[in-house]
Amino acid sequence: MKTILTQNFSQRLVSTLLLLTLHAAIATGLDSPIARSLILAHVGLFLIWQPIWRGSQRLNWQNILLFIVLMGGFLVWLDWWLLSGWLILLIGLTGGRLPQTNQERNINLVILFFLFIELLISGASQLFPIRLDPLFISLINSGLFFLPLLILLMPGDARPDKKTGLQVDLFGAITTALLASLLLLGSIINSHPITDQDYGTALVKTFLFIGVLILLISWLLSPRTGFSGLAELWTQSLLNIGTPFERWIRDIATLKGETYTPESFLEQATSKLLTLPMIDGVSWHTDDLEGRYGIETRNPVRIDSEHLHVTIMTSRNIGATLSLHFRLLVQIIDHFYTAKLQERELARQAHMQAIYETGARLTHDIKNILQSFHNITSLITDEGARKSDATQDLLKKQLPVLTHRLESALDKLQNTNTDTITYINATEWWKEAQIKYGHHPIAFTAHMDLDKPLPRELFDSAMENLIDNAKQKSDSDPDTLITAELRIDSKTTRLSVRDNGAPIPDDIALRLFKQPLNSASGLGVGLLQVAELAKGLGYELSLTYNEKGRVEFQLSRGI
Repeated sequence: MKTILTQNFSQRLVSTLLLLTLHAAIATGLDSPIARSLILAHVGLFLIWQPIWRGSQRLNWQNILLFIVLMGGFLVWLDWWLLSGWLILLIGLTGGRLPQTNQERNINLVILFFLFIELLISGASQLFPIRLDPLFISLINSGLFFLPLLILLMPGDARPDKKTGLQVDLFGAITTALLASLLLLGSIINSHPITDQDYGTALVKTFLFIGVLILLISWLLSPRTGFSGLAELWTQSLLNIGTPFERWIRDIATLKGETYTPESFLEQATSKLLTLPMIDGVSWHTDDLEGRYGIETRNPVRIDSEHLHVTIMTSRNIGATLSLHFRLLVQIIDHFYTAKLQERELARQAHMQAIYETGARLTHDIKNILQSFHNITSLITDEGARKSDATQDLLKKQLPVLTHRLESALDKLQNTNTDTITYINATEWWKEAQIKYGHHPIAFTAHMDLDKPLPRELFDSAMENLIDNAKQKSDSDPDTLITAELRIDSKTTRLSVRDNGAPIPDDIALRLFKQPLNSASGLGVGLLQVAELAKGLGYELSLTYNEKGRVEFQLSRGI
């Protein structure tokens, strides 16, 4: 913040000195050596103030030589015609600057007011035979010494979230310079001796004429008047308005290659909208995410795209051209966001394909292991009548069970069709789960109004993964309590596994059930597979609570 304020004050100081040196040279008299020294200092300040060349831009020797020749000629042949042209140039550059804060806008207004007075009073009185009260001229000259000091007294408007930078709209600069020239020449033509009018009266009339002309053009371009053809022509002529849109698009394209997740890209890309002129605030949301930056204004612009819904708050009402540009920018963000989503989906599919290919390679090894187990089982069964010790009896009970489990695993590796899902009554499955996990410190609760058939593969896989992930916490923290609950009624079927351990980190929770996660402590590909299987069977696996003292997963299905 301190750096921003320091930079802001230095810019205001340069603007103040720029105007003071210019007026001091005019008040001293252009023929005076002191005036030319002041003009030289003024030109040096102009190089710091000007919004055309960036401070980091390296100039080649041709541009430097050309600038030195032009400035040298300007100082040598300095007169009121050259100075008036210089004033018109400064008016154009100031009018074409795109302010990004209220302070910059106020500074531009002060500078424009100062330059217009110099051009219309000091310049006109020296170039043309007009009569002005000497006392009035003296008051103007004295007041112009104090007017630039208002720039230093303006309240600060430094905003860290707003990138301040000098940018010029070429169309606005040319329009402002032409209006200044038109105002000067129109006032001279309407004054004495041509029309026998006082210069002040002619100046006021010219002001009113130009003001009415601008209001009339604005009224004709307004869509409320019904003359939509003029508005369309105006819009077409301004499609390339030379504002920072091109640089913003390059930044977004760079950001798309630097960010790794669609969520982070979307957050950073929407925040960059604040760097554009006239945008004071942005709020946005998708089906899963939302964000808000900047401040709210009375001029919201709602833009809806395929995945993204954005509301842009502007400092004033915008026309058809800027509305079209803002819509284009939102569509660009949405296009890149969709591309990032597709990249993640392709990565997920590639990961799942690798898992499937690995499983296929393991099929042959499992067949060999299964054949060995068949041989052992057959041997034990044939010789069981002659060998009756306790070890042999135990093997008789356990080996057929292991054989059945390997056969089931082999079937799953060879057949990925979910139509082969088998169902089991909820009461029977719940009893088997309590026996299977009875040696773990888990609290089992059930609320079953009726006995529904459950897909065995889904509930077995969900229970195994959720309890295994919860046990990762209990292994490191013995005080962790794990609870498994099955609730079945006429409307819902819900399996819940919760613990009172630490919550899952936000970056991991955001990606759960969406992509494989590389984690040594669980929450990896297992939950993704369970979520995919649940979706195919009409169930949903979700993280319903994720806070300190309560982390809960649910496998549920409604009517």
